[in-house]
Amino acid sequence: MDHAPVIPEDALAAWDTIEGDERTYLIEGPTKASEVFFRKNVVRRTPTPNLWTNALLAALAVAGGHSLTSFDGGFRSFSNLEFEWLKQ
Repeated sequence: MDHAPVIPEDALAAWDTIEGDERTYLIEGPTKASEVFFRKNVVRRTPTPNLWTNALLAALAVAGGHSLTSFDGGFRSFSNLEFEWLKQ
């Protein structure tokens, strides 16, 4: 997102807005199912700066039967993930 980072108070206000949206779901921490998906998401992959974080978020979503929406197009590489890319 081509701008400078926002101050923490503004970031938290944005978080509160997203959290209050009825389309937002709180996903519990890792489970055995998400562990399986996580491992599949990282095996035989070229390491990138966001690989580990994206792989875990994708695994949590898939294991819970959720879709994921992000500005990060890197999630497109996880074929088992239902993903909506918010292109700028």
